[in-house]
Amino acid sequence: EATINGTLWLNTINKFKPKLYYKKKDISPYFWVNGKMPVSEKWQKLAADKFIDFKLSVGGLVKNPVELSLEELRKMGLEQNITMHHCI
Repeated sequence: EATINGTLWLNTINKFKPKLYYKKKDISPYFWVNGKMPVSEKWQKLAADKFIDFKLSVGGLVKNPVELSLEELRKMGLEQNITMHHCI
């Protein structure tokens, strides 16, 4: 299996030449979902309301656990980086 995956990598994806910076024109118009789109009632309600009630919880082994609303996240400012990503 490792031989097949390695050969596949060398002959396909590895041929892409990553650049340091990409432009908006380089972005695929198709959003490739990683896995399956959520279908729960909770997610559907959040999506219908444009995620206005969404909360990001940061916890576990962190010094300062916090819960942030979408508005609070937006107030932090925007940093944008366009990259090439291959999920295998």
